[in-house]
Amino acid sequence: MKRHVRLTTLLVLGLINITVALADAEHDARARITHELHALEPLAMRAETNAQQDARSHFRYDWLYQDLEKINDDTELQIESPHIQPRPVPSSEGDHRR
Repeated sequence: MKRHVRLTTLLVLGLINITVALADAEHDARARITHELHALEPLAMRAETNAQQDARSHFRYDWLYQDLEKINDDTELQIESPHIQPRPVPSSEGDHRR
C-alpha cells in the first residue's frame, strides 16, 4: 500500500513539474512575442520613410501601427494577468494598401 502511495505521489509531483515547465515556456514565448512586436515598429518606420510617394497604391502604415499596438497591448495584458482569459481581438483594419 505504501508503495502505491509513493508511486501516486511521484506521478502527481511529476505532472505538477511538467505543468509548471509548460507555463514557464508559454510565458517566455509571450515575452518574446512582445519583444519582437517592439522591434517591428522601427522597421515599419524605416519602410514608411522610404516609401515612394508617387506609387499607385500606398501601404497603410497608420493601420499597421494600430494593429501592432492592439496585439502588443493584449499580449502584455496576458503576461501581467495570466489568469484572465484572452478576449477576442477584433480583426485588423484589413488590406494595408490604399
